[in-house]
Amino acid sequence: MLKPIKAVWIAMLISVAPATHANSVSWEIVNLSFDDGATASGRFTLDTTTNLITDFDISTTAGNTLTTAFEYTPSTARITGQNNAPGSGWPSDFLQLDSLAGAVPGATRELFLAFSGPLVLGGTATILFDGTLGRTSYEKQLGGEGSGPQRLVIGPGVVDPPINVPEPAQALWLVAAITAWGLSTIYRRRGRGASASRALGVTERR
Repeated sequence: MLKPIKAVWIAMLISVAPATHANSVSWEIVNLSFDDGATASGRFTLDTTTNLITDFDISTTAGNTLTTAFEYTPSTARITGQNNAPGSGWPSDFLQLDSLAGAVPGATRELFLAFSGPLVLGGTATILFDGTLGRTSYEKQLGGEGSGPQRLVIGPGVVDPPINVPEPAQALWLVAAITAWGLSTIYRRRGRGASASRALGVTERR
């Protein structure tokens, strides 16, 4: 029969360990290029439970059409559209980011990435492109009246297979549980050693 302390640590490990199987996966964007000579790179995080993108950090460089670089992060932009938007005319798997007010003086920067298929753990996906507006991903800038400059993704826009992203709090709990388990084991072994010494009549000299 398990001793109470041992049972508590086992319960902690059992309860915490499954939680560390991440519900979030991080996707890396590589080799994405625009028709004005610019490129984009970065990552975004997908919650596999809700199938929603929850975090992002994507940078685009300056080109001939959009002459300034921009980094899309939660502090500079927000998600204005993503997966499964019926009637949008786009594939069901996409991400649209728009800059926050003031991030681009007097204008709004927008990045639209359409994916070749669902973003699933263990799968692969590409960013759609064929150089034709309406069937490709793009980045544009809106300012004042009407549309501003726009550039299209021309390829290849590969999205690497995702990487597990453990929840920080869950990971810390698991480390704490394992550490506590180890310390309690050492303490019990020392206690047994001391008991054995006393049983053999061994005393400490002072």
